[in-house]
Amino acid sequence: DYRSDSFEAVIETIDEGLKRLPSYMDLYFKWERQQWAVQDLEFSADRRQWEADAPAVLRQNRMNGFIGFFSGEIDVTNTLGPFINAAPRLDQRVFLTTQLVDEARHVVFFDKWFSEVLGKQREIVGDQMLEIEQRPFGRYIFKQLLPEISRALSQHPEELKLLVEGITLYHIIIEGALALAGQTRILQTYKQGGIFPGFQTGFTAVARDESRHVLFGVKFLHDMVQSDEKYAYVIMDFINTLLPDMYLSGRPLPEMVAVYLAAGQDADFTPKFYASSLRRHLRAVGIHANIPEPQPTLVPADVMAIA
Repeated sequence: DYRSDSFEAVIETIDEGLKRLPSYMDLYFKWERQQWAVQDLEFSADRRQWEADAPAVLRQNRMNGFIGFFSGEIDVTNTLGPFINAAPRLDQRVFLTTQLVDEARHVVFFDKWFSEVLGKQREIVGDQMLEIEQRPFGRYIFKQLLPEISRALSQHPEELKLLVEGITLYHIIIEGALALAGQTRILQTYKQGGIFPGFQTGFTAVARDESRHVLFGVKFLHDMVQSDEKYAYVIMDFINTLLPDMYLSGRPLPEMVAVYLAAGQDADFTPKFYASSLRRHLRAVGIHANIPEPQPTLVPADVMAIA
């Protein structure tokens, strides 16, 4: 069952799981079969490629992606604990405990990559993370909303509505949409470019871990909606509150629009991915909701002419 060959296999696994949701213990046993070790990863080729010349805007965009994921993995590791205690069933708590191990491993993966590939630049990661945190939507969900829900769950673990909102944020929005979109774009780009082979191996393993997490979230929310349809409204109210800013956050930085177009890539790939992901996951939960398409990015005429 352990497939380490491609990111496409990971996506296929998610799609298969959405058609027939696995049990919580199925996901636990999948975790047992899909173990990997950060210490086995080798980054010497990545370091040589990072040190090679690259356009400044592309180099900074790559760095933004690395930092965004590194910072996010730290945040989700710090906040998952109360979710475990709040889960009402033992099999749910058993799986969530494995997820906490996964999240810690992802932090170690990024720390190893930053240390061994960036070298001396590792010393300024803290400052760069601060810059990333200043992006409004990311700062809000990772530094404010997720910690608030985590603290509330630690104080009131019996409040199922709060847990439903937390799982919707953590597993459906953060992991199922934001992270999966970034993983898809980054891994496809690096594979096509033949760069950062060590990172590709580790990041594919990260994505495989998170495919289990997403399926847990979908399964949990499905069970909650089946137990009481009021939770469908809780889920949709929560998503609808975040959706406009979520779409906006997925648009490329202005300086990257021309780069994407010149490479034949869709500048609106990420917000479109968010919409598609939410629709698929909500259908599996049992909610057939209207998730609107994001507004397209307005491309200046001079950028379009260059592309």
